[in-house]
Amino acid sequence: MRKIGLYIHIPYCIKKCGYCAFNSNKGKVVPAEYISSLLKEMKWASDLYSLRGFDVDSIYFGGGTPSLLESDDVGIIMDCLTRIFNVETEAEVTLEINPATADKAKLRSYRLTGINRASIGVQSFNNRYLKVLGRVHNGSDAEKSVNDAVEAGFDNISIDLIFAIEGQSLSDLIEDLKNGLSLGPKHISLYLLSLEEGTPLFRTAKKGIYTPVDDISQEALFCAASGFLGDNGFIRYETSNYAKEGCESIHNTKYWAGDTYLGFGAGAHSYLNDAGWGMRFWNIKAPELYVNQINLNELPVEGINLLTREQAIMETVFTSLRMKKGLRNDLIKKKFDMDAFEIVSKKAINSLPDGIVTVDKEGIKITKEGALIADEIVARILI
Repeated sequence: MRKIGLYIHIPYCIKKCGYCAFNSNKGKVVPAEYISSLLKEMKWASDLYSLRGFDVDSIYFGGGTPSLLESDDVGIIMDCLTRIFNVETEAEVTLEINPATADKAKLRSYRLTGINRASIGVQSFNNRYLKVLGRVHNGSDAEKSVNDAVEAGFDNISIDLIFAIEGQSLSDLIEDLKNGLSLGPKHISLYLLSLEEGTPLFRTAKKGIYTPVDDISQEALFCAASGFLGDNGFIRYETSNYAKEGCESIHNTKYWAGDTYLGFGAGAHSYLNDAGWGMRFWNIKAPELYVNQINLNELPVEGINLLTREQAIMETVFTSLRMKKGLRNDLIKKKFDMDAFEIVSKKAINSLPDGIVTVDKEGIKITKEGALIADEIVARILI
């Protein structure tokens, strides 16, 4: 059976964080009409996209803040998905959790609906940095949220942490990692704080109120953190993601491996890898417009991109080089009937600074020293 992933977007947050460029809107509850629209879109999908013969091995509730959902609503969505799609019994089912929005009782209820993986948006245990980021929780809330998830029956927990915040020292970052590891997660996402145009943090940086961390310091923080996590049994399997062996995110890996996934909800993206060289499409971003479109019995799709062979090659190079296994010759041969060095330039690779890529008979990999400039490396080596 071929495997696909399903993504459900919940575009509401109690407060939008200063650094966040994701599709999210202020709101303390998820409106009933939004959930109804999700259910309709899901029911249409199985007929529209010819998914017979596919098994669903991952479901991911993202946002926004999915933990604003009541457990009854999560149960309704899960029931709908399992009726429409062939969801594997052991499918990975993740729900993102903001520490300020879910207590132990709510987490227990989520577990009963079939959620078996909790992804907790800690970002930092340091109250100073949480304030800079504009989070609505404090460090104690974050610690309690992870402990509550454990007591609620979750044995597969991921935590998100952010690094390269103004003023953050190496010892501060290592302390965050130590605090995180002490709670026993099996997966850690370590994200570089980037200044996205249109966000409040971007505007404060433009005004000189916030000073971004320089590139050299970013690299030093990243390499130290990556080494620390490696020493503690976490494998860096993708640029920003670390896991205990066998605990890599099944769902997120689909994005980097070019596998098929369907997204439901306002602004959700989908990818069909067997439509020509691949087809991407995405929904209307504004929740109210998304709901209106569904109510008119019309697909909420805002745009479609049918990839050319050249675009598919570029995407494959970029996403593969984010992964620990890198750009593999066997994958390129199978997918494009080419050798990797017909796509990337040996001369350009040889001109790169020492230590940021490795090359062997299996293919090309970016090291942790080169991970933060992966985009630049790809741009330089593509023929």
